[in-house]
Amino acid sequence: MLPWDQDLFVRINTWPDSLAPMFEFFSVGIKGLALKIILGVVAVALLAWPRTRLATILALLSWPLANLITDILKSSLPMLRPSVDFPEAIVRVERLSSPGTASAHAANMMAVAFAFMIGLAPLRKTTWPLRGIIAGWFVVAILTGLSRIYVGVHYPSQVLIGFIVGAVAAVIVAGIGRAIDGAIARRREANRT
Repeated sequence: MLPWDQDLFVRINTWPDSLAPMFEFFSVGIKGLALKIILGVVAVALLAWPRTRLATILALLSWPLANLITDILKSSLPMLRPSVDFPEAIVRVERLSSPGTASAHAANMMAVAFAFMIGLAPLRKTTWPLRGIIAGWFVVAILTGLSRIYVGVHYPSQVLIGFIVGAVAAVIVAGIGRAIDGAIARRREANRT
């Protein structure tokens, strides 16, 4: 761990306890059934709206890829979490001892944010609700990353790696989608001639 990483970790990890409910929500809130149901309803609504359908499909495919990549990184390049490595860490959630190489939480939320940005970019006129969806997911991703530091289970560098993994996963999924669209278009054109 680099000195800047530990220093930044301490600065965020020691923010006031009054922030704990918010950051604990962003860190472990997805484990609750109510939030899963709400996110499911939102996903269905976004799939039903033609303008957000592509972005939602990209998001639904990007976050599992981001999660898989972080799992591979954790098993192939294990790095200790502050909850194990740093005795002064304030741990506000379950103490994790598994490798913390890349934050899967940060990766997953950044994958969704990038997927919406990529999926909504082709729209000629991006209205305020669509810009709000994009901005909202980036805010969620950043707060999720900060939460993992605040609750004491990831160093800032691990969150940053997670953010990068999430962005890359969304770009990969979008690239595969474009390749498939191109292949389908070429096949349709060949069938017409």
